[in-house]
Amino acid sequence: MTKQGNPWAIVTLADRDAALEVLFFPAVYQLVQHALAEDNVISVKGKVEDRDGTVNIFGRELTVLDISSAERGGKPPVRLAFPAHRITEQSVKELKRILADHPGDSPVHLSVRGARKTTVYALQATVDPTTIASDVKGTFGADAWEAPW
Repeated sequence: MTKQGNPWAIVTLADRDAALEVLFFPAVYQLVQHALAEDNVISVKGKVEDRDGTVNIFGRELTVLDISSAERGGKPPVRLAFPAHRITEQSVKELKRILADHPGDSPVHLSVRGARKTTVYALQATVDPTTIASDVKGTFGADAWEAPW
């Protein structure tokens, strides 16, 4: 906590060879606190500070990296995104049908965007990303498709 009572964090960013402290001051901390969890694979952008031989990063941005493709034999996930209000019994039923119609070996991640947060679900289905895109876009709109295909 700062003297004004605002939360901030010092995070140890480590790999197998070294560790580095990243400081997230209050304004940035409010934006990244949800991603600060042990064993998350992240990318940090910020300002590097070297004071008396100690190197720190003043964090400005944090991105959680998706390593599921490495866990699934290198296949990147198909990324779908829906606003929370579009998740209905009918849309779930239609999505299940589309996923079943395009079997393959790429995992599927579904981002559900709410007013205050986005939740990402790793679905059980694996699909063929080269055939499913047009079906998803045609049914749910182009904004529902986030995959790099």
